[in-house]
Amino acid sequence: MARANLIIDEELKAAFAAAQHGDFVRHFLVTIQGETLTLTGSTPPGSSVAEDFESLASALDPDSAAFVIFCLAEDVRDGAREWLLVAWVPDTAPVRQKMLFSSSRDDIKSALGRALFAGDYYANSADDLKFSQYQSSQPSAAAEAPLTEAEILRKEAATADMQSSHVTKASAMGVVPFNFTDDTLSSMDDFRDGRVSWVEIELIAEEEKVSLVSSGDKSEPYNGHVNAEEPRFIFIRVPRGANGNSST
Repeated sequence: MARANLIIDEELKAAFAAAQHGDFVRHFLVTIQGETLTLTGSTPPGSSVAEDFESLASALDPDSAAFVIFCLAEDVRDGAREWLLVAWVPDTAPVRQKMLFSSSRDDIKSALGRALFAGDYYANSADDLKFSQYQSSQPSAAAEAPLTEAEILRKEAATADMQSSHVTKASAMGVVPFNFTDDTLSSMDDFRDGRVSWVEIELIAEEEKVSLVSSGDKSEPYNGHVNAEEPRFIFIRVPRGANGNSST
C-alpha cells in the first residue's frame, strides 16, 4: 500500500520530545485531522504498564481509528523510555480511515524518531487490547534451558503456527477489500477478449467498491479522454506496429 505522506503536527513532535526526559507520560493519543497527524490527548501513568495498556479499550472510540504512542517503561527511573506504536483500526472504522492509518505508520515513526520505538502493534478489537494478547505476540527474550529433540520439534511447530497467524494478521492490516460492480467485470471481460480498447474505473472508498466510469474505443491522444480532476485506473490497448499487434 502506498505511503500516505501525512503532515505531523508540531505540537505532537514537541510533546513527544519532552516526554523522553521530562514528565512521565504513559501514552499519547493521535488522530488524523484532514491530512495531519494530530495530538488529541495524553495520559499519565497509572498503577502498572499492564493495567494502563488494558485501559486503552475504554479510552478508544470503538468505531474510529487512532494511533496510541504507548510508553513501555514501568518507572520514570527505568532509563531510556521505549515506546510502542499501537495502531487501533476497528473493523467498523470508515474505509478512508483504515487506509490512512494502515499506510502512515512509517510516517509517524520517521518523524518522531524510529530508534525510540520498540515496535508496532495492530489492534482491531477489545480483545487485542489485553496486555496478555500483546505479550503473546512478542518473541520471548527469556533464556531457555536445553531442550530434548522432541521438545525442539514441538517448539518449532508451535512457532511456525504463531508466525503464520501473525503474518496473516499483519497482511490484513494493509488491505481493504473492494467489490467490483457487475458492469465493471463485464467491461473487463470485453477488454480481455479484445472487444473494447479502453476501460476506465474508479474507487468509491465510502462504498468499498470499484465502479465503471467508461469503456469502449478511444483514439490518441489519450490525455484528452482523462478527467484531470479525479483519480482513475485506466486500461488501454495500444496498437503497436504495422502488423496490428497490440499491448496493454
